[in-house]
Amino acid sequence: MSDEPPERVDMVDIRFGDVPSNLVFSQVWRPVLSRRTVGSGRMIRTMPIPSSATPLVRHWLCTVLLVAGVTLRAVTWLAYQPALIYTDSYSYLYNVQPLNPQYLQPIGYPLFVLKPLLPLGGLALVSAVQHVAGIGMALLLYRVALRCGVRPWLAALATAPVLLDAYQLQIEQNILSDVWLQVLLVVLLWLLVGRAKLPGPRLAALVGLAVGLAMTIRIVAIVLIVPVALYLLITGRQWRVPGGWRRIAVRLGALVGVFALIVVGYAGYFDLKAGYWGLNTASGNSIYGRTAEVADCSKLNLDSVLAQLCPKEPLGQRLGTNYYAHADVLIPNWPGYVPPGETAYDLDRQFATRVIEKQPFDVLTAILTDFGKGFLPAHFVLSGDPQNSLWQFQPYFPVYTQDPSDTTTNPFTQENDLAVQFGGRGLSLNAGLARFLSDYQRHGYTPGTVLGVFALIGLVAGFTGRGRRSGLAGATLFTTAVGLSVLGLAAVFEFSWRYQLPGLVVFPLAAALGITALTHRRAAD
Repeated sequence: MSDEPPERVDMVDIRFGDVPSNLVFSQVWRPVLSRRTVGSGRMIRTMPIPSSATPLVRHWLCTVLLVAGVTLRAVTWLAYQPALIYTDSYSYLYNVQPLNPQYLQPIGYPLFVLKPLLPLGGLALVSAVQHVAGIGMALLLYRVALRCGVRPWLAALATAPVLLDAYQLQIEQNILSDVWLQVLLVVLLWLLVGRAKLPGPRLAALVGLAVGLAMTIRIVAIVLIVPVALYLLITGRQWRVPGGWRRIAVRLGALVGVFALIVVGYAGYFDLKAGYWGLNTASGNSIYGRTAEVADCSKLNLDSVLAQLCPKEPLGQRLGTNYYAHADVLIPNWPGYVPPGETAYDLDRQFATRVIEKQPFDVLTAILTDFGKGFLPAHFVLSGDPQNSLWQFQPYFPVYTQDPSDTTTNPFTQENDLAVQFGGRGLSLNAGLARFLSDYQRHGYTPGTVLGVFALIGLVAGFTGRGRRSGLAGATLFTTAVGLSVLGLAAVFEFSWRYQLPGLVVFPLAAALGITALTHRRAAD
């Protein structure tokens, strides 16, 4: 060791070794390297950066990407004023006052986003705040990556998809809840992966709150409780120390307690409005759509009531999961006779249950097929899938009616009236900027295959010996599992490129953590 006075170094490299669970984080001053603990209870070996380097120099790539992301969002916001409005946007906006949980979409977005923002600035403010949220996600992902020892250039690349992907820009301009699910996913990763110490009960309670709120935004987020609970169970390997199981039980209890409080409270509110316990009505028609696509009614032994739900189209010529999931809107007088005391959604669930019992492998194959579509090299639209143009910029202002089957209402008039009602002004288009965005989106998106490779890197780093020795295995596997679980549950219901967007904020970080884990250098004890 040199006798030279030590210099302060920033932390940008790699974890190693096990440390006692009670080790408190501290900045270590050394001539050539420093060490610190992070959320998993491991240590990071950090490579020195010259103290004379300015933040702009140290983070130049992130700065460049950030400027590009801000510019693209400004262009998007100016191109389509006050916001893009899709069919689902109507139900969100009309539900701001009644907050009726019986709609297809949960009430979290109307309650926590639309209700406070609309009186302040209308739809234009909502879309602007969603763009700011997109930038905020990138910054938080960058911070999480750096806290985990990822090199700045690699951490910056992990933010590129959310900053630059045109599908991300388009969804932020839409009056839809999707971006807020992404936000809560990033917050979840920050709470559990990007922290400097092991999670205690308070942090676990915050995580339970984040997962519960995510469920009120998008029902598929309910699955997050599984990877979160597993991570809190194993992180830090506290069962190896005296009193460890008690600490694990306390933090798991805090997580599950807060999460259950939100779920039960939401279900109770649903009961207050609907007269029965539930979370929403989507489970009925969505699972019907999934099973109707593969149902072989000749094998199901259906009674006359459920037989009404058999698709008229023969197997091999079905119209796709999305069509049957919206049969109550698209098919007049569907499903026909509904027995007293039951609803069409009850019949949906009964039919779906029968199909799952009799054709489990057909249903599973359909789910896995839709899950795999998200990793195709381009955003292809296969038979029965929703049109990808719904999530693409157009050189004109895209307009939709509230009822997709309505062929008599002028869609522009209806959407323009909605914009005036909730934004104080009608629709307006900057044709030049819209044309630029439409051209940009032809190539400016993240291929599904790339996201698949990112997820694979996360899995490899989490399960291989070198990755496990790095100390990043738990964080890498957890990050990957978050993405796979959300996309997996979405595939249970139907495929849409819109539902693949959570992968943009999760899988690039998983890959950055995985690469760091696989290329780490062991530090001398």
